[in-house]
Amino acid sequence: MKDYLENRLKDQREWYRRNANANKKMFFNYQTVIIFLGATIPIIVVLENAFGPLMMKWGSIATAIIAAVISIYAGLDKLKQPQPNWFNYRANEEMIKKEEWCYK
Repeated sequence: MKDYLENRLKDQREWYRRNANANKKMFFNYQTVIIFLGATIPIIVVLENAFGPLMMKWGSIATAIIAAVISIYAGLDKLKQPQPNWFNYRANEEMIKKEEWCYK
């Protein structure tokens, strides 16, 4: 029983911990990019109005590119679902930890 707890459960817990951390990092990275780029769009719009025709040309292009990048990151976030995966992996790790304590 000790070998089982040491080898199998320890490896499983470690796997869930690693994947939970990776998904947490991915979720925070996606959300950080989305929030940061989303906040830059109103700034660009204000600068367009303040600096006239030259800024309007480049501001429109920059706004379109930023909006496309936000859409890509939001799509990847929805597709990969790092937040639910993070929660599920963390819950499984804690469940294994609880089972391990019951048999020690």
